[in-house]
Amino acid sequence: MKSQQNLYTPLVSVGIPTYNRPKGLEKTLECMTNQSYGNLEVIICDNASDDPDVLQVVRYFQSIDRRIIYYKHEKNIGPVLNFLSAVKVATGDFFMWAADDDRWENFFIETAINAFRTLPDDFIAVNCEAQYFDKNTGENLPFFAEGEAFYCFASSSPVSRLKHVFINNYGNLVYSVFRMHALRAISSLKFCENEIPIIFQLSNIGNWKILPQVGWYKAVKLSTYDNLKWEVTGGVHPRRLTTVKDLLATQAFTLKYHFRAFRDIISAIKTLNLSIKDEWILNCLVGWQLFGHLCSIIFGYKPRKEWRAK
Repeated sequence: MKSQQNLYTPLVSVGIPTYNRPKGLEKTLECMTNQSYGNLEVIICDNASDDPDVLQVVRYFQSIDRRIIYYKHEKNIGPVLNFLSAVKVATGDFFMWAADDDRWENFFIETAINAFRTLPDDFIAVNCEAQYFDKNTGENLPFFAEGEAFYCFASSSPVSRLKHVFINNYGNLVYSVFRMHALRAISSLKFCENEIPIIFQLSNIGNWKILPQVGWYKAVKLSTYDNLKWEVTGGVHPRRLTTVKDLLATQAFTLKYHFRAFRDIISAIKTLNLSIKDEWILNCLVGWQLFGHLCSIIFGYKPRKEWRAK
């Protein structure tokens, strides 16, 4: 006879935003339909693709798996709104986004749900480490850990969590498995150019757990991989710019991006209902961290980081 714990199989919604990438969508659907965790609804949000192969892929998988739901927008609404549209129609107790060019181990969702079973209710997101692969060749790139700061950290203080997540955040946190109530609580927030505002909103609600095992694989360009690895390891940037022309072009783009990031993050902080003192502390932290990051990019060097997950 199965234990009561094993009988607890909440519905997990998987949102797949897609646009004109039938081959990538096919791989993603293969990964999701082969998950060892069975109680899923797989929601495809098609951003008005005009490639007929997209619909052929969808129809094939719908013919062999009744858990697949397909929505197609009448017109392209942009990647951000398409990303969010999956949350609006999802009915699960948990939710995850699945990009249509990434890959997952078949144990990924089951591992996350098993972790939730052992964690306090104030943990609102669980993820595994990701390994990057070359999007051109499909070959796995050398692994480096991004989530060590979230292996053991937990706090009952929203401000403490916000400080920790801002200093240690990274893009793949967005691809966690979330408690749906946490996402519903921030459903009015729109994504910006970076993921930090939504991560801030979620961290104000609860804790993040990253499991040290590799559970999925992220497609990147080699230049992006080098930059992401440098963000963790520090030192001299492997693609450090040397010509005046490249430096000027990079500085212009970097200044503009960081200004917009600062504006979006400060706007997100204002929605958190913090005390004037705590809001001021976080604003100062954001400004200082972004300034330091900006300088690191411009000069192609950043101090090596020693992870001390608490």
